[in-house]
Amino acid sequence: MFKTSFIFTLLLATTSILFGQQLLLDDYKVYSALIRSEILKTTKSVTIIKKFTNDTSSISWVTDAIKSKDVQQLEQLRFLTRDGKGNSVSSIDTATQKLILGFYQNQSKDSVLTNLFDLFNVKIFLIDNFPFKKSSQDEWRNFYKKYSASGGLFQFSDIYYSHDGKTAIFYHSLFRNGLNAHGALTIMTNVNGEWKIKYHVNFWQA
Repeated sequence: MFKTSFIFTLLLATTSILFGQQLLLDDYKVYSALIRSEILKTTKSVTIIKKFTNDTSSISWVTDAIKSKDVQQLEQLRFLTRDGKGNSVSSIDTATQKLILGFYQNQSKDSVLTNLFDLFNVKIFLIDNFPFKKSSQDEWRNFYKKYSASGGLFQFSDIYYSHDGKTAIFYHSLFRNGLNAHGALTIMTNVNGEWKIKYHVNFWQA
């Protein structure tokens, strides 16, 4: 009896570990798909901040818009949204709206990224903190000198998934030299094993 119970417990623990690893790999597939959509074919490297960065500036009005169904606020959200091809959308479906609420209610601050990204011929540099104090030209020159042919500096939040695991939502920001930066909420769907952008809500741009 003890032996049977021990084997069952060991099997359960092993299954949990494997399942956790699978979820972790899915996260990196999602992040990698987003990075590929943001960089050029000539990009040789990207720099990523290890610690998760959550969207703080947009939480209140986005959640208020969806909960209240306020027409003007929902229109503002729609106006900021593009599809995977960069085209304006006529509306954001209710399932995605519920997913956005779930994301904002379940943001994590504790996880740290490791180098499990799936980017062919693109070197990944993971750093601890945001490297710029003033975003001056001197700082950017030093950045590109250290990270040659870089696609920029990325920050990510954790990912929130739909119940079936086929839709993922997360926040990211991307910084490049000069007035070339943005922060966005991205919704991606898994189509035949490949993650593709469904909606891209661009909250700010410089």
